[in-house]
Amino acid sequence: MARLSVSYGGGKRFMAEVRGHRIECDQREKGGGQDSAPEPFDLFVASHAMCMMLFAQIFLERNELSTEGLSLDVEYEMADHPRRLGKVHGILHVPNAELGKRAKGVVRSALACPVHHSIREDTEITLELAR
Repeated sequence: MARLSVSYGGGKRFMAEVRGHRIECDQREKGGGQDSAPEPFDLFVASHAMCMMLFAQIFLERNELSTEGLSLDVEYEMADHPRRLGKVHGILHVPNAELGKRAKGVVRSALACPVHHSIREDTEITLELAR
């Protein structure tokens, strides 16, 4: 089983140690923090976005398509009762690859990432390819 440890850094700051890497989080000032690092929820959404990017990159590489300029812009919003991720919308930019019939494949691959599959079924997550 994979492991990580989280330590308290004072105020609203926390540090996670994962495989020798340190990840920090803090709350915004309005939440009682100093805004010295992303909030935990921001890291969650960033983790999801980076996972989708990894799977898109793997798809492009396997199909011998360019990954130059590959990027993903994400917007997200919260839902209530319980407070959670409510909606995610991503725009995948693949500016230097002629996708043709493989356009749907790169989106399908990105949405196959394990972080995506770990999110509740009632969370609406969409991804579109930048044109």
